[in-house]
Amino acid sequence: SLGKVDGGPVGGRSLRVEAHLGKDTGGGLTKWFKPAPAVFVRFYTRFDEQCDYVHHFVTLRANKSLRGRDKWSGFGGAGVKPDGDERFSTALEPWGNWGRNPPPGRWNFYSYWHEMSAAPDRRYWGNGFRPADQPDIEKGKWICCEFMLKENTPGKRDGEQAYWIDGTLRGHWKGISWRNSPALRANALTLEAYITDRWTKNPVNVVYFDNVVIAKDYVGPSGP
Repeated sequence: SLGKVDGGPVGGRSLRVEAHLGKDTGGGLTKWFKPAPAVFVRFYTRFDEQCDYVHHFVTLRANKSLRGRDKWSGFGGAGVKPDGDERFSTALEPWGNWGRNPPPGRWNFYSYWHEMSAAPDRRYWGNGFRPADQPDIEKGKWICCEFMLKENTPGKRDGEQAYWIDGTLRGHWKGISWRNSPALRANALTLEAYITDRWTKNPVNVVYFDNVVIAKDYVGPSGP
């Protein structure tokens, strides 16, 4: 379920997403926008003290266009490697490491693109990008998250992605071929707390979002 609540890092209200295990999966919102060679997404989030593992979180998607059915080409396709003219996506989300990291986990990119690697089961689940070492995500406090995706020149591996937590760069990856068609561009952002993880045990899980910005350049933390 989705709802506005009082309180936030900047301003007076924020978005509250509540998931009830076995009944629903939480909720989310999607915003389509005009693409740019590099897209920066900045948002604030807070995990409730009782929040468990989260399956999917904040995803930047590339669709064939912003018109008709093409605006949905970047959705779905779990377990399938996309074609280079169909879709690509990257999500900044908590990584639980199959229950090894304390919930909600540690920050991680979960990415789909036409040159991704297969999993041991020979299917194509999102490939992970994360630094070798980073702290566990702290619950009960507002966290400033920002990530960047730079599109590649079709036929070249000059794409990039990076993410910052509370203004500190955690990882920057280069040499990525996100696409092989110039028409395929990042143009949709899904903000969600999607909770179905098999390791999640808490019956009610709550995540808050606030102060979301989609930009062409680095934004950074705001407020005091």
